[in-house]
Order: sequence, then structure tokens, then C-alpha cells
Amino acid sequence: MNKLMVLAACVFLAACSDGDSPSLVDTKTVAGPNGQTVSVRLDEIIDPATDTAELGAGNRYVAVVFTVLNTSDAPFTETRPDSDAVMITSASADVLTADLHEVSDCEPFAKDVTEVAPGDELSGCVTFEVPADADLVRFQYYFSDVVTFEL
Repeated sequence: MNKLMVLAACVFLAACSDGDSPSLVDTKTVAGPNGQTVSVRLDEIIDPATDTAELGAGNRYVAVVFTVLNTSDAPFTETRPDSDAVMITSASADVLTADLHEVSDCEPFAKDVTEVAPGDELSGCVTFEVPADADLVRFQYYFSDVVTFEL
């Protein structure tokens, strides 16, 4: 797999009991192993998210929308995040990987390999099936370095 960088974003989420979700939180820039730089932006947390797939009893879907912007002078190649590359953590320390169902609330990342040219960005959402009563505190996206967003 040809990856020039690996990027991890830890996003601390507020539990949204009224169904509201925070919008843009922050943007962080990180360096990759070959000197490229990317910015990662958390765009939106959709909680609950709407999915047509059957949900497990006592669960809800949560979608995380984020953008990766190539701020370097060289292109890099990226694919849709797989379930091992994105995780969400609850306040009780349960770590859940993405199930990558498509939801009607947001567009998923492209499934094909995408070259991200300098100045271009790659945006999309990933989904998680989480317990209905879970308070979510962290989102992680593994790419190359750790970026932490706090609300």
C-alpha cells in the first residue's frame, strides 16, 4: 500500500442528548514521513445519523465528517479510511471501530484510491454503530501522526 503519510485525529466529542451536534471544531496541521504537510479539519458530528441498515438493538449511528487538505508541494495518495483506521471512544473507555455504513446525512469518502494534489482536499464521513446511551469522548483517524481536537 503506497501511503506517504499516516494521520491520526483524536476528537473529543460532547454527548448531545438533544440530537444537536457540534459543527466545525478546529483545524490542525501535521507533517508526514516524507516532509509533506496536511491539515485535518473536523467538519461535523452527526448524532444520531440516519442509516437504512438495520441497527442492533439499543444502538444508534454516529457519523463523523472530516476533511484532509494537502498543504504540501507534492501530491499524496489516499484511499477511503477502513474500519481499522477510524475509531470512536466512549466515556466508559469502549473503543469502537467504524462500520462504514453509508448514511443519508452525509457523503462517504470515495472508495477508490484518490491522488490529493497540493492545495486539494479530500472530504467525507465515516459511521459508527454505538450503544444508544454511550457518551462519546474521542474520535481517531489513523493516517501518520496524532492530531487532537478538543471541544
